[in-house]
Amino acid sequence: MDKLEFPDVGYTPNNLRRLLEAANMTQKECADLLNISLRTVQTWCAPLGVPTHADMPIRKWEELKKLLLTS
Repeated sequence: MDKLEFPDVGYTPNNLRRLLEAANMTQKECADLLNISLRTVQTWCAPLGVPTHADMPIRKWEELKKLLLTS
């Protein structure tokens, strides 16, 4: 994957959605890759301010970037 520009700094729902889109990866595929539930990924992708939003742990954000951006 070419160098990816993120709209924000660090993990944000926008950055996560951008990373998945650039990798042509579904939320389900992301969940499988990280060995977590689809629902967890859905909460991370939910916009800020939405009651179903939860922040993605920085450890998982770094793990996902490493897996997808170093391929």
